[in-house]
Amino acid sequence: MKVSVIIPTLNEESCLGECLEGLKKGTRQPDEVIVADGMSEDRTVEIAKSYGAKVVVNEKKHAAGGRNAGIQVANGDIIAFIDADCIPYENWLEEICKAFEEDDIDGLGTYIEPAAP
Repeated sequence: MKVSVIIPTLNEESCLGECLEGLKKGTRQPDEVIVADGMSEDRTVEIAKSYGAKVVVNEKKHAAGGRNAGIQVANGDIIAFIDADCIPYENWLEEICKAFEEDDIDGLGTYIEPAAP
C-alpha cells in the first residue's frame, strides 16, 4: 500500500523540520509527503522542499483547507495527516499500515501526546 502524508502549514518554520525529520526516521517511510502551505511568509516552503516534500498552495490558509488541497494531489492508498508542530512516533506509519492490512477499516484515529508547554 502506498502512503501519502499530508501536512497543512502556515508559517511553521520553527517546527516543520522536526516533524519531517521524525517522518524520515520512521520504521515505515511515506511514499510521498505533501506540505499544503497556506501562503507562509517565512521559510516553511523552503524547509519542506529541502526534505523532498511536494508543496501545494492552500489558498484557504486553514488546516482543513490544507488537508483538502493535499488530498487533491495525493497518490497514496492511505492518507495520513499530521500537523507541522507534531513529531510522529518512530512506528507511526508502520502501525497505520498494519491496521489497514489487518482490519476492514476505512479510517482510524489515534492518541496524540501533548508537548510540554
